[in-house]
Amino acid sequence: MIGLYVHIPFCKKKCGYCNFYSVNDMSLCDAYTNALCQKINNYDFTADTLYIGGGTPSQLPAKNLVGIINTAKQKMPKINEITVEVNPGDDLENLIPQLKAAGVNRISVGMQSANDTELKSLGRRHNFKDVENAVKIIKQNGITNFVSLLDNIMVGRIGTEQMSGVAITNQLIFIFNLCIFGATAGAGIFTAQYYGEHN
Repeated sequence: MIGLYVHIPFCKKKCGYCNFYSVNDMSLCDAYTNALCQKINNYDFTADTLYIGGGTPSQLPAKNLVGIINTAKQKMPKINEITVEVNPGDDLENLIPQLKAAGVNRISVGMQSANDTELKSLGRRHNFKDVENAVKIIKQNGITNFVSLLDNIMVGRIGTEQMSGVAITNQLIFIFNLCIFGATAGAGIFTAQYYGEHN
């Protein structure tokens, strides 16, 4: 499986925790879209998945997003899975039907938190009600494959007194894997070196 990742750098505002490249000059949308489509047409490989991330892809006009998707599909006809990241605070009622018609079958919803106070402190421009509305719109349009709805929840945020159970569990799993695979690898290296000396 080969995937094509397309970065859409446009954001209405920059979140304080985000290190991804982004700009808020929406006058560049058409020029960026044209350059991106030209770049895709010049690729000499094919892919079967397309992931459009950002930035905030849902800030790009629908016609631009659809144009990018159609260009990728025409250049790489084996693409059968198309994912687009969306911000719950954007105009999804207008966008999602057009994405669905263009062949999008997975949506990544930038939820980040179900707590409005935390969302505000993170600098997010949506609230939890927006997330609920986004999920409703997406499901109404027949897209039931949500990616990162839960993965995008931020845990262990700076300023909180305790990390959530999810973050603690992830740390314990990491330590467990490190111990198991470290011990296994160490034993393998020792065995190879020990028997290697007798060759």
